[in-house]
Amino acid sequence: MPVETALDDIPALAVTETMTQLLRQGQPVEAPESCNGTVQVHDDVGLVALGEVTEGILKPLRVFNLNEKRGHDVDNG
Repeated sequence: MPVETALDDIPALAVTETMTQLLRQGQPVEAPESCNGTVQVHDDVGLVALGEVTEGILKPLRVFNLNEKRGHDVDNG
């Protein structure tokens, strides 16, 4: 079962590539004020993390590396 299927009941939040890089390093980023609580975080490639939004700040709780091919990954093939 894909991870995304297990997270269906958690609201999704889209982020930019720059925000993805910060979240992957454990850094908080700004989030919409209308968003609060636990969210699944996606970029244009897929699922990035589970995070918690409080007062407009998204903090990563669990960061995922589910996508084999990302633009900044090195191809050793």
